[in-house]
Amino acid sequence: GAEAGGDDQLAILATKMRMNTDLRRSIFAALMGAGDAMDAADRLARLNLKGAQQTRECLRVLLECCLQEREYNTYYLEATQRYVARVSLASSQSPAAAARRRKHVCFELTGCVLDCTKDLADDANGGDKKKASNGASSKRSMRRSAHLSLFAAGAFLGSLLDAVAFGKLAALAQVGGPTGAAASVFRHIIQAVLLRSVDSADATRVLVTPERPGDDTRDHIRAAVTAAAHTPVPSAITLACGGLTE
Repeated sequence: GAEAGGDDQLAILATKMRMNTDLRRSIFAALMGAGDAMDAADRLARLNLKGAQQTRECLRVLLECCLQEREYNTYYLEATQRYVARVSLASSQSPAAAARRRKHVCFELTGCVLDCTKDLADDANGGDKKKASNGASSKRSMRRSAHLSLFAAGAFLGSLLDAVAFGKLAALAQVGGPTGAAASVFRHIIQAVLLRSVDSADATRVLVTPERPGDDTRDHIRAAVTAAAHTPVPSAITLACGGLTE
């Protein structure tokens, strides 16, 4: 009775939120039917998803649900953190294997964040211009961008996104300009790192990838910082990024 009614409501909500495959609907039901983030991670792990594609689908549903909320809800970030930890340990025979599994899952999460950032940029830059001219749609896009920024910043602090992912976001910010979705995500990560860091030098060390000096991450970050300088940002952020522009 009551349980069947709850399942029916979840099915209706899943359709409304465009969960248009059996896999997405199963992930959505596990996520939205959970009592808390730990329960959600357990339910998602019990789906026994196979391969990178199904793992990414799970992470994409987590992120999409977060973006569709009216107010930012930390539940989705916490559920993501617990899910990554759960699946990393569940199928691993050693700490090294668990670390590799975690790296692979975090790589898929990076792809999801980048895809959502690109989708928001496409909507703003002509992919959906008619809808964007509508006030309600414009507010929705702004809300999604803000939620994505907060989620990405939390994921970076929680080591779900690394400095290489940050560099890729910086590259998108360079292309999209200082008012684009990628620039918003970029600045939120810097702000989050700054709030947790001892000083600007400490923040700089976190944002750059020292073990890969030949990588183009630093160039992307430098360019994005330059673009971000054209918008009002707290002076502390500019100070923290000083080491990246040298």
